[in-house]
Amino acid sequence: FSGLTVANGRVYIGTYDGTLYCFGLDDAQRSQ
Repeated sequence: FSGLTVANGRVYIGTYDGTLYCFGLDDAQRSQ
């Protein structure tokens, strides 16, 4: 990973190929 940012209850991960992943922590807990 080239960068990891946590903002507004979400985790944003930027990879070296320019892809941005967004993980919603609250959304993940709600779906289980």
